[in-house]
Amino acid sequence: MSVQLSPDSIHLSLPGPSPSTATIALHGATVTSWVVHGEERLFLSNMAQTNGPKAVRGGIPIVFPQFGSAPSGHPLASVPRHGFARVSRWTLLSSECKEDSVIAQFALESANLSKEHLESFPFPFQLIYTITLSPSSLSSHLRVENLGPRTFPFHALFFSYLHVPDVNAASIGGLSHLPYTDKTREGAQSVEESEKVQSLAGIDRVYMGMVDLEVWNPGMEKEKAIDDFESGGWKRMVTLEPGCIKSHLNLPSGEVWEASATYTIPS
Repeated sequence: MSVQLSPDSIHLSLPGPSPSTATIALHGATVTSWVVHGEERLFLSNMAQTNGPKAVRGGIPIVFPQFGSAPSGHPLASVPRHGFARVSRWTLLSSECKEDSVIAQFALESANLSKEHLESFPFPFQLIYTITLSPSSLSSHLRVENLGPRTFPFHALFFSYLHVPDVNAASIGGLSHLPYTDKTREGAQSVEESEKVQSLAGIDRVYMGMVDLEVWNPGMEKEKAIDDFESGGWKRMVTLEPGCIKSHLNLPSGEVWEASATYTIPS
């Protein structure tokens, strides 16, 4: 087990017959690589910028405090699209090697924000983000604390770009009977009837359950409009974005909200 530090990232590794590794950029605290059983499990565009100023195109960016853009008149209307957590530089708090895992913890506070971002979200807060690398899994845990006197609204989610060999052959299970919003059909509401969601090319849906889940793939045409998306990359990825998406949560003064996501590869 080892932890390697560089000026802009941290690299975690677990030795063994089938070693696993993870790399996290301090820009956005974005996981940019996760290798298990010798295979890269995350999609990262070959045109991605991992040290700013844009959000990393791939890996696992963190969306906070706004998913998409808030409507005019909303308290978060001036927050940039998908928030500022993914484009801010985080602080590495600690790293630790245990018997069968490696852990790294990062922080972002309102005091670390740019003037523009602070003005768009004038609420004192602290985010603590913990990544745990195990032999066949990667766990992400986000802790949001309201340090100010006023309640603030927020969204939060893990914008996970997963690598797939062929998006046209991929499918997603576990969503049967859940209601969803289809953003490719002007926000039409429907209920998932299939045991496995297929035809993922060009999908853009938000499923609503105990946790919201955005499922997205740009498809061939929309990929062309994204300047840092590698040509043909849409064929090798799909995003699964668990978190709070459909409605803002309200966090009172002094309160804490936490969420976790674990990605596991069968042995």
